[in-house]
Amino acid sequence: MAREMKDTGTWAHKIPLKWKTMNFSLATQKITTGLNPRNNFKLNECSAKNYYVTIRNFKNGKLFLDDNCDKITDDALYLIQKRSNLKKNDILFASISKEGQAYLILNNPQNWNINESVFSIRVNETFFCAKYFYYQITNPAYYESLKTDATGSTFKSIKQEKLKQSTVVRPPLSEQQKIANFLDEKVKEIDNAIEKTKETIELYKKYKQAIITEAVTKGLDSNTELNVINVKGINKIPKTWLVADFTKVNYIRGRLGWKGLKADEYVDQGYPFLSAFNIINDKLSWNNLNFITKERYDESPEIKLKENDLLLVKDGNGIGKCAFIDSLPLGEATVNSSLAVITPIDLVHYKYEYYFFLSTIFQNVIWQLKNGMGVPHLTQESMKNIKMPLPPIKEQIEIALYLDNKCNYIDKVISKEESIIFMLENYKKSFIYEYVTGKRRC
Repeated sequence: MAREMKDTGTWAHKIPLKWKTMNFSLATQKITTGLNPRNNFKLNECSAKNYYVTIRNFKNGKLFLDDNCDKITDDALYLIQKRSNLKKNDILFASISKEGQAYLILNNPQNWNINESVFSIRVNETFFCAKYFYYQITNPAYYESLKTDATGSTFKSIKQEKLKQSTVVRPPLSEQQKIANFLDEKVKEIDNAIEKTKETIELYKKYKQAIITEAVTKGLDSNTELNVINVKGINKIPKTWLVADFTKVNYIRGRLGWKGLKADEYVDQGYPFLSAFNIINDKLSWNNLNFITKERYDESPEIKLKENDLLLVKDGNGIGKCAFIDSLPLGEATVNSSLAVITPIDLVHYKYEYYFFLSTIFQNVIWQLKNGMGVPHLTQESMKNIKMPLPPIKEQIEIALYLDNKCNYIDKVISKEESIIFMLENYKKSFIYEYVTGKRRC
């Protein structure tokens, strides 16, 4: 039997006739935040063993207390807790996020607390079940309604006042609990399907990397005679191949700092200014570009890009991401200081070298850099330690063509699996919305 519905004039649109809407400030007991280290405490001191949670440490309803968390001392933890007063069933809410990331605290926190960019929300239990409230404020329709006056371009900053002025939906408490329990079960099923699909994608990615590594170290002829070599990560290569010092077969350069360039100097029309964010799945994206003036573009002529150049991320957590320039759709382009521009000399085919970058040999070097320092940097000095298998140029081209075909097929399979994840995530969002607003009933 269909429910009678009424129009709310809010993000929820229509809700059951017997349900109510309520102001957020009345629906909650408190909204607080953690503390900024500035003038309060220091991060990552020797005695620090507690986790300092920021908006990057919770996602998709899960809290990640791991090495990506900064650490704080017991004194700092006590100081923050005096302000945040975290308890079981409080909801952490990211004040800055593309989507409404949140986490429902399952047990009283013992060894962690939050920074100033995380809101801690405690519901008024007279009116709300915490789990139902969590599902409601993390659904996209509600979060989009908060962003109308939010600041920031990529990540929107939500103010406490905006939260307090928002409207939430209030079913009877007994029905809230029923909805929350139902959603727990169904969301778990959907999340399990998403995780299994992600595992399948990872298997295809490993398979792809194995094919690449085999081709760039052994070639395409399984019967070819191999020589034993003394190079870390490579045991044998075909007898007709050489081993080259990476820096001796490439012209490597990068932007020396920013030369005073600031983001407010970007222009609407000018010369594309590529960054690590323009490399997606090891391919170059010409979307979401920044542009600089001709004067800034001409300051660094050595990094003006040409076809068949390679780009390699050399700084930060994205270190090791790579792409090749097969065309310049806007005619000219340059890069920021996070990218190295690499031009192979005549002995090296650019596409073969691109696949070498994707191999486990090269990525293992990157892994060692990532784990050997705080903020990793790939310098020309560190590149001197990289050895590169070097087939005859004709064979490099054959290997590149072979890998193009193989990898294109695998990438299409991965793309299909990713579309399944996209579909499941959208289904989950719409599923939650339908139930928290009463359009569907348990």
